[in-house]
Amino acid sequence: MLALAIRHTNKLIRRTVAAEGIRLGRFFTTAAEAKELAAGLPLPVKEEVRLLDVGAGTGILTAAAVEALCRDGHVRRILLDAYECDGRLLPTLADILERVRRRAKHDYDVRLVVRIHGEDFMESARGLAEPSGDGERYDIALLSPPTGMPAEDSPAARFCQRVLPRFTDLAFLFAEATAARLGEGGVMAAILPLSFADSVGAAPLRERLFARAPLFLLTLDAGRRGNRPDKTMLAYFRYGEEPGALRVRVKRTEGFEELPPIPYPVAVFSSECKVLLAKSKEDVALVRAMNSFPYRLSDFGLTVKTGLTIESRYRDCLRSDRRDGAVPLLQPAGLVGGQVRFPTPGKPTPYLVPRIPSLREPNRTMVLVKRAPTKKDGRHLVTGVYLSGQLPYDAAISTDNKLNVIKAVEGEMEAALAIGLSALLSSHYYERYCSLTGALSHVNAAALLSLPLPERAILLSIGQRLSAARNYSLRAADAVSRAALSACFLLE
Repeated sequence: MLALAIRHTNKLIRRTVAAEGIRLGRFFTTAAEAKELAAGLPLPVKEEVRLLDVGAGTGILTAAAVEALCRDGHVRRILLDAYECDGRLLPTLADILERVRRRAKHDYDVRLVVRIHGEDFMESARGLAEPSGDGERYDIALLSPPTGMPAEDSPAARFCQRVLPRFTDLAFLFAEATAARLGEGGVMAAILPLSFADSVGAAPLRERLFARAPLFLLTLDAGRRGNRPDKTMLAYFRYGEEPGALRVRVKRTEGFEELPPIPYPVAVFSSECKVLLAKSKEDVALVRAMNSFPYRLSDFGLTVKTGLTIESRYRDCLRSDRRDGAVPLLQPAGLVGGQVRFPTPGKPTPYLVPRIPSLREPNRTMVLVKRAPTKKDGRHLVTGVYLSGQLPYDAAISTDNKLNVIKAVEGEMEAALAIGLSALLSSHYYERYCSLTGALSHVNAAALLSLPLPERAILLSIGQRLSAARNYSLRAADAVSRAALSACFLLE
């Protein structure tokens, strides 16, 4: 059935491309994705199954699901509702579903009842916050939604205004609306952007969705598709109670690998219900171990503040030297090799006249962290240690607003502690942790304050070793951090 759906979809693509000169094929689910989706579906053991496809296209996902249901051998009747609002696709959709209907009857003696709705599913959508009301409930819902922002005054945009924050991705809106149609024990299989796992905009949806239909299976791609990294995941949700663990399948070149079940609180965590995108046993071990670290910055008497100076507002205060009482201005470009360089490389005006008191602070030891790392940095946490002895003749300094400043609440941070903390945050372990958990999708003070840390003695030992070597580079920091943490947990 899937093969015939793909064959007739390809005919449509060739016809349309020849007539209109467009790249239509990019809109359709591939045969591989459809097979993966159907392979993960838990099939209900019942004679009649209600099936929903909210963006049916030409029926590729539907064909794969119907074929799986027929081969399972329990179902005798499938009631299908297929929504598609693109008029170009409706004739092919009707043709393919008719062929699937005949094949189901002939090969498996399964009756497929098809209802095609030539309208936008979002026209009649309701959210998880409005579960009551008229409308069919389904045993299986299929979702391969569009992505991007909804068009102004479209059904999706109007739905967004009622249900989720403005400018929410279309894929998230479709997920909410589709999950609201699940019946008791129903399953939703969805091809979703990876950003669903930790997007701030999707947080309200995740909280409601996981309370009603928790995630129970996740399929991730460990490789590449074409010349780009994979940007989607295949997620399965089931109406009912929270499972004890999340199953994760990872697609590799040689086939699928199923990881050991991940305890649900580890897999779906935080008040925003973020999803752990672990692709190996080592990923899971690292996250579990680091989540067990009992300390935070505040436990060491440290706090995080945003840098003082918005440079664009005080251009007339910038100086090339110390005249007019100017103080050194520490800037993001100065974070090089784990240290803070001053004067900042390439900055002709590295000093600032602090015309108001809030533009200066005492010259104290601190750790600086970029608030908005660039693609060139290639990291979530770009840090540099600043030691007050670097500028011994300046009683005060200023810091750029594009930096987070970690410093002691009272007095001055111990140099070894600052060096060790900067090295640890920039290490491979923390980069990997942030990538997996989305812990620093926004590198702000709150995120830094919530990061788990090992005991103070470990930070001091890292700092002392790097200080003795006089080498704060990323390579050295990573090697020393790895050696110091090896006693805490086994990662390899």
